[in-house]
Amino acid sequence: MTNTPETLLPTRYRLQDKLGEGGMGVVYRATDRLTGETIALKQVQVPAEYLQFMSSPPETVSHNLQVSLAREFQT
Repeated sequence: MTNTPETLLPTRYRLQDKLGEGGMGVVYRATDRLTGETIALKQVQVPAEYLQFMSSPPETVSHNLQVSLAREFQT
Protein backbone atom coordinates (compact mmCIF):
# COMPACT_ATOMS: atom_id res chain seq x y z
CA MET A 1 0.00 0.00 0.00
CA THR A 2 1.62 3.24 -1.05
CA ASN A 3 -0.89 5.45 0.66
CA THR A 4 -0.12 8.90 1.94
CA PRO A 5 -1.80 10.57 4.91
CA GLU A 6 -5.48 11.30 4.39
CA THR A 7 -5.88 8.51 1.85
CA LEU A 8 -9.45 7.30 1.58
CA LEU A 9 -9.60 3.53 1.40
CA PRO A 10 -12.33 1.94 -0.72
CA THR A 11 -13.80 0.80 2.59
CA ARG A 12 -14.99 2.65 5.64
CA TYR A 13 -11.61 3.89 6.87
CA ARG A 14 -9.60 7.05 6.20
CA LEU A 15 -5.85 6.76 6.81
CA GLN A 16 -4.37 9.64 8.79
CA ASP A 17 -0.73 8.80 9.40
CA LYS A 18 1.73 5.96 9.74
CA LEU A 19 2.24 4.88 13.36
CA GLY A 20 4.87 2.22 12.88
CA GLU A 21 6.31 -0.57 10.81
CA GLY A 22 7.55 -4.04 11.69
CA GLY A 23 8.38 -7.41 10.27
CA MET A 24 4.79 -8.29 9.38
CA GLY A 25 3.48 -4.96 8.14
CA VAL A 26 2.63 -1.32 8.69
CA VAL A 27 0.26 0.21 11.24
CA TYR A 28 -1.68 3.37 10.42
CA ARG A 29 -3.86 5.68 12.48
CA ALA A 30 -7.23 5.70 10.74
CA THR A 31 -10.74 7.03 11.22
CA ASP A 32 -13.80 4.83 10.91
CA ARG A 33 -16.07 6.82 8.61
CA LEU A 34 -19.22 5.23 10.04
CA THR A 35 -18.54 5.72 13.75
CA GLY A 36 -15.98 8.52 13.75
CA GLU A 37 -13.78 6.38 15.99
CA THR A 38 -9.98 6.60 15.69
CA ILE A 39 -8.44 3.15 15.23
CA ALA A 40 -5.14 1.47 14.41
CA LEU A 41 -5.27 -0.27 11.04
CA LYS A 42 -2.63 -2.88 10.24
CA GLN A 43 -1.61 -3.74 6.70
CA VAL A 44 -0.09 -7.22 6.88
CA GLN A 45 2.65 -8.00 4.39
CA VAL A 46 2.65 -11.70 3.53
CA PRO A 47 5.85 -13.07 1.96
CA ALA A 48 5.38 -14.32 -1.60
CA GLU A 49 6.19 -17.91 -0.67
CA TYR A 50 3.15 -17.94 1.65
CA LEU A 51 0.75 -16.73 -1.03
CA GLN A 52 0.54 -20.22 -2.53
CA PHE A 53 -1.29 -21.29 0.63
CA MET A 54 -4.06 -18.75 0.03
CA SER A 55 -5.63 -21.11 -2.51
CA SER A 56 -4.69 -24.33 -0.72
CA PRO A 57 -7.13 -26.33 1.39
CA PRO A 58 -6.63 -25.41 5.08
CA GLU A 59 -5.51 -28.93 5.97
CA THR A 60 -2.46 -28.59 3.69
CA VAL A 61 -1.19 -25.40 5.32
CA SER A 62 1.35 -26.02 8.05
CA HIS A 63 0.12 -25.66 11.61
CA ASN A 64 3.00 -23.30 12.45
CA LEU A 65 2.04 -20.95 9.62
CA GLN A 66 -1.60 -20.97 10.70
CA VAL A 67 -0.64 -20.16 14.29
CA SER A 68 1.77 -17.41 13.21
CA LEU A 69 -0.82 -15.71 11.03
CA ALA A 70 -3.55 -16.08 13.66
CA ARG A 71 -1.34 -14.44 16.28
CA GLU A 72 -0.46 -11.60 13.93
CA PHE A 73 -4.08 -10.86 13.14
CA GLN A 74 -4.93 -10.73 16.86
CA THR A 75 -2.45 -7.93 17.55
